[in-house]
Amino acid sequence: LDDQHAQHPAQQTIVHLGRRVGRGECPARGDIVGQPVEPPHVELLFRVLELGAAVPAQSSAPFQVAADGHWLEVDGRRVALGRRRAPRLILLALVVRKAEGGPPLDWEELFACGWPGDRAAWESSRQRVYTALWTLRKLGLEDLLDHQGDGYALRSAPVLVAVGAS
Repeated sequence: LDDQHAQHPAQQTIVHLGRRVGRGECPARGDIVGQPVEPPHVELLFRVLELGAAVPAQSSAPFQVAADGHWLEVDGRRVALGRRRAPRLILLALVVRKAEGGPPLDWEELFACGWPGDRAAWESSRQRVYTALWTLRKLGLEDLLDHQGDGYALRSAPVLVAVGAS
């Protein structure tokens, strides 16, 4: 997501905060008070930023994700997620869940993360989630994404949120 594709004010706010993170700044929750960002985006964004603030910008971990979700790097291979909004948001939700040690996310939770505010028929929403997960697997997460019971989670491999890297 960039200025050209951020048409909704909420998307513009997220792009602005992502740029600040890219410059090595650590925005605070107060930076978006009064900004038009939907609650699911706000909470997810700040949970990722809080996780990223505790991690050095450069690391040799086998799996890294940019704080704004615009890229992921697996075993030294970086892949851009900029135009893949739903997979990017789902990946960030999985990163947060892994860091917090919570249970796997089921497809309904992943749909709410990937398409905040959208409503879709049961089969359509489920298929969207499966397609986004397939996309993440094909981009390099095949060995890191796990189906556990009724949900999905990242495996035990180290997960870092890179702050200030682009």
